[in-house]
Amino acid sequence: MALLVGDLGGTRIKAGIIDTRAATVLDQAVFDAHADQTIQTALERLLETWAGLRGFDTATAIGLCLPSIVHQNRVADDRFGKFPGSSKLDIPAWLRDRCGLPSVLENYARAAAIGEWKFGAARGVDDVVMMTLGTGIGTSAIINGMPLRGVNGQAGILGGHIAVGAEGAACVCGNIGCAETIVGSRVLHGQARQLPGFGESALRDVEAIDYAAVFRHADSDELARVLRDRALDIWATLAVTFVHCYDPTCLVIGGGIMRSADVILPHVRSRLARNASTRGNPVKVAAAELGDAAALFGLAHLASQHSPDSTS
Repeated sequence: MALLVGDLGGTRIKAGIIDTRAATVLDQAVFDAHADQTIQTALERLLETWAGLRGFDTATAIGLCLPSIVHQNRVADDRFGKFPGSSKLDIPAWLRDRCGLPSVLENYARAAAIGEWKFGAARGVDDVVMMTLGTGIGTSAIINGMPLRGVNGQAGILGGHIAVGAEGAACVCGNIGCAETIVGSRVLHGQARQLPGFGESALRDVEAIDYAAVFRHADSDELARVLRDRALDIWATLAVTFVHCYDPTCLVIGGGIMRSADVILPHVRSRLARNASTRGNPVKVAAAELGDAAALFGLAHLASQHSPDSTS
């Protein structure tokens, strides 16, 4: 069963064709998102890219995800500033009109969690929380084999918008002191420049400070160590919060920052062992296995349920 999948990220758009029966990517492509442009522009570019992939003519359904709250498989909330017009466009109807295929629309973090649950690090487990460390902090929860969605479509996916302090910067979500406003990659460069010692830090020569630079310099640079340790503590604090809220068997951590998994995973595991209430059932903490393809595989699983060829 060939399924078209598209991950409309804030930085890149990933397009692919996946065979869920063989659990393989038949073909894929990646291009710049230009997320400040309209959703229609992004979809037109996605359709053009799909049409050039091997297996396009055999596809039976579409799976699409965005960094947005998705409502009733129809529209995506664009108040977070990406792909304007999403909240006013019935995306599945638009896609059916353009290419005649049924489609499913999902939040990117939930799609990634479903991918790891069905094909990756959480295979065989029905209670899963995933935390994705990237530009922001993406989260999703699957409980008793069901992805949480809630009445507004936001259940489980706003973990990066949990307040970790009563005071702090205003967040795009409307809250104050969200984890993303403190340790999100998008704020890291500005925060580093404001901290004491920046002028003497090795980070002053980094054009765009990211966590790769922070972890690279942390063992020899005081400012980098402060930034690294603050991030580790907040990520671990969130992990304990997710365990208490969702009671999972497995916590999967993914995202580009997990290139430093050798530091992040032991810290999270140690914090959970000390502080999480698990009633003698320790939570497995695993690195994501599917990388950038996690959301694509999750979308393929969801799209297979909407395909005319589905036997489920």
